[in-house]
Amino acid sequence: MIREEISEELSSNTYFSVMIDESRDISKKEQLSVVVCYVYKNNIHEEFLDFVWLHNLNAKSLKDSLCTVLRLCSIDPRNCVGQTYDGASVMRVNRGVQQLVREELAPQAVYIRCYNHRLNLIIVDSVRSVRLADSFFSFLEEIYTFMSSHTHHAHEIYLAKQKELFPNKQIRSLKRLSDTRWSCQYLSCKVLLDTFPAVISTLEEISSSQCHAGKRAHVARSLLMNINFAYILCSVMFTHILHKTKLVSDMLQSPSLDLSEAARMVDAVHQELMSAQKKLGIAFGRRQLHCPRHTILRFHLSSKEYINYRGI
Repeated sequence: MIREEISEELSSNTYFSVMIDESRDISKKEQLSVVVCYVYKNNIHEEFLDFVWLHNLNAKSLKDSLCTVLRLCSIDPRNCVGQTYDGASVMRVNRGVQQLVREELAPQAVYIRCYNHRLNLIIVDSVRSVRLADSFFSFLEEIYTFMSSHTHHAHEIYLAKQKELFPNKQIRSLKRLSDTRWSCQYLSCKVLLDTFPAVISTLEEISSSQCHAGKRAHVARSLLMNINFAYILCSVMFTHILHKTKLVSDMLQSPSLDLSEAARMVDAVHQELMSAQKKLGIAFGRRQLHCPRHTILRFHLSSKEYINYRGI
């Protein structure tokens, strides 16, 4: 029924663009998702059409699967005027999907690489090129893995510490990192920063408690020893930076976005980050950090002083 409605709406407008992406589901099978974008009654519509199982991941197989879905929905492929995919070589290179579509299905289908995917790749490569930043996010993943474990009650202790330290705030959980969606990294940094005292208190309790096995206590002590000024600095800095890039990422995924607006947004964020690089204080706003060696950590966020912690 939904496909019939989409087909009817397209028949009154004729032209459309297509977006496809392949991914592996929980059963480890490759599948292709197909989405069409078109204008109907002066409104932009993005509509999901179908999932297709893939036996091959070559360009011809992807192109044939796309064609099959369009014809199944009674959509004429020749009316396709735009095609958007990620930057995988099977999509963009000569004899890739985008070229086969133009040659065999829709000669006027302009290929536009997914700008959100490009943004994600740029951030990933930039972070990995800086040793400290790469080390920080690896450490952040270790913190998440340990704090999310239910086998040694770390997650329950972490939640209890939040209730104790922040009785008037919503309880939060650390977020898993994802190389394919760097908006997750922003949330990971922000939650760590916002609940930092609870993280420290949880690790201290597990490392010193007699109720936990030696290995778990050892891991907690190791994580505590690795929390240094540089990592705290990274958490503040990347929370600021990734918040800006997340705004761009969210905008680039908006169905109502136009290309000129996206270009302006990208340029504005680029200029802001360049300015912050020149004047490091801009990147922190009103945040202040102070970490006397081997004694006390004290830092301020939004003029609220967090609890002091010893032994870091």
